[in-house]
Amino acid sequence: MKLLPIFGSIVIGVGVCCGGGANLEAQCTAGDGEACDTLATQYDEGEGVPLDDKRAEELYGKGCVLGFARACTNQGVMVLRGEGGLPANPARAAVLFDAACIGGNAQGCNNLGLLHLSGRGVPTDLAKALGLFVAACDTGFAKSCHDAAVMYANGEGVPADTALGRAYFKKGCDGGYTESCPYQ
Repeated sequence: MKLLPIFGSIVIGVGVCCGGGANLEAQCTAGDGEACDTLATQYDEGEGVPLDDKRAEELYGKGCVLGFARACTNQGVMVLRGEGGLPANPARAAVLFDAACIGGNAQGCNNLGLLHLSGRGVPTDLAKALGLFVAACDTGFAKSCHDAAVMYANGEGVPADTALGRAYFKKGCDGGYTESCPYQ
């Protein structure tokens, strides 16, 4: 049985940090990448500050440059979608997701895997996509377990392996990704 494709499931990271408002601005200015990411999310969602996707994209970028991997993921999502006053740029998004993944952000790995799966901004590379999904799954990112399971179950880039697919669906379900639960 073929399962639904996993395309289009790009994930943005969220978190809680550092207090609010002026305190976040000061911490970001002082070089705290997590504070930049949190402040960017506030601008991105209009929480306590005016909605301003251009400012959000700039702050995510600063947080990424400062080495906060989740900010790279979040900026990558905005760049991929063409938010922040910029045109959509899947190739640049791939670079940002790669930086996030290298920095240990499983969502960035998952998003980069989705780009390799679809060939958006990077060459289609099913083996690389699967490797990224498995690596992110191994850190506990349940959606990546699901994405790896779909590839194994459907034989996408690897020989079909229903037992391994079910094992990854179970990991996804056990990790809280409920879309995996019916297939384990």
